[in-house]
Amino acid sequence: MLELKKNPFKPNVIENNPTAFGLRTKEIVFSITSLLNDNSIFITGSRGIGKSSLGLQLQKVMSGNETLLKRCNIKNTENDVLCIYYACAEDTTIEDLCLDILYELEQEILLLPKIKLAKIKPSLELNFGIIKAKFETEIESNRRSPSSIANRFVNGLRAIYTDALKLNVFTAINIMIDEVDQLPTSINFGHFIKIIHETLNNRGCNKLTFLFAGQLGSYTRFNKEDPSFERIVKCITLDRLSWEASNYILDYASATSTPKFEIKEDARKLILSLSSGYPYIVHLIGDSCFNEMSDDNIITKTIVLSALEVILLTDKREKFTEKLRELNDMERELIFFMASQSVNMLPAEIPYNSIYDKDNDNSDIKKQLDLLLNSLITKGYLYSINDKALYIFSEELFRIFVSYIKIELSITKTARREFSDMNTNINLLKERLEQDEKHLEMELEGEYSNSAEANYVSPEEKKQLFNEYISSRMPTKYSNAWEEDNFKK
Repeated sequence: MLELKKNPFKPNVIENNPTAFGLRTKEIVFSITSLLNDNSIFITGSRGIGKSSLGLQLQKVMSGNETLLKRCNIKNTENDVLCIYYACAEDTTIEDLCLDILYELEQEILLLPKIKLAKIKPSLELNFGIIKAKFETEIESNRRSPSSIANRFVNGLRAIYTDALKLNVFTAINIMIDEVDQLPTSINFGHFIKIIHETLNNRGCNKLTFLFAGQLGSYTRFNKEDPSFERIVKCITLDRLSWEASNYILDYASATSTPKFEIKEDARKLILSLSSGYPYIVHLIGDSCFNEMSDDNIITKTIVLSALEVILLTDKREKFTEKLRELNDMERELIFFMASQSVNMLPAEIPYNSIYDKDNDNSDIKKQLDLLLNSLITKGYLYSINDKALYIFSEELFRIFVSYIKIELSITKTARREFSDMNTNINLLKERLEQDEKHLEMELEGEYSNSAEANYVSPEEKKQLFNEYISSRMPTKYSNAWEEDNFKK
């Protein structure tokens, strides 16, 4: 009988299960302590590092779910906080944000148990409904200043807050605003939050806190918009997840899925090294492996490599190509050079001495190289360890893609047949790399969209080439260098 499989991995959603969540005990303790002491916090880090998931888990704790506290061995603290979640977009305005948050608060209250809702509903309908309707009418008829919008927004929040606390419906309100880095730069969000914070405090609403989440650089942006932002919002920067916590995600998935499955040790190590501490990548590779898994319900290294092919040739191809396009010519050239270096472990550790020839004592070249490396670190493509003696790609999957795509883009159909006939002669690949750089340039410039050369390598040929690449380039030694570097810090 056919057995239906329920995939336990979640590459496209926020982790909402506190039992499945990869622990960050230090960050959880700091965050919960700050929020319980009426301080707003800002979770920042690179994309896929787990900002949204951590924020959601913190809100579960504040709402009374003790699971995460028990896993962290933290003493229970009684909480009954009303929590709502809002995600920003590129076209979000201050008016949209305020109205949507007020609407979400209203909906959450309407979902309260009847005994609690009965206490607050009359007040909600009289006070909050009037304020919200007036607020919406005013901003539609006139474009209000940020301070004017902030005051009306606070009035709406206060209408709920005051009566709810007075009637013991809940003890506090927490509002999570996710993806704040998406907000247009034309919005002076740092100053807007300062106005909100001061107005709430002046009106005695000190039990209303915010939880912000955004990519690296967004916290700095809001501090520049208003230096007070740093004083009123505490920042938590998420490092990459530890090897142990990443492994926990795999263990939990294999033990709780339907059906249960086994992960061979070499496959497990390969997944963890490829993820480089990104919980999103653990889920992405796990999801693809689960879909590739045969009826024996065992994930082997072969399955991981097959999943890697699916991810890099389809799912991530467009995203990673776009990442290359976002670099300037010199940065891109350096990324290709570093990704093409021969490596003996995953994630790849690239020595500075392999990038800069110390025998070539040219201070200008060294200075230019250091500037490029620093730029790539700032943009999130690389990080360094051992006092910049070693460089590691922030996403190991991206390094593998760049290393592979340079080979693929250098091979025309004719050369591809030559390559096959010569029994995977790597020297031929190297020759074609030098001869066909134009294909790479055309791909990066988007010139293939209307060109007959766009299909110079067929999908079948790409798969064959990728398998040949994996067999000749994939190391069998794995490390947790990112974790060691985090603990040194």
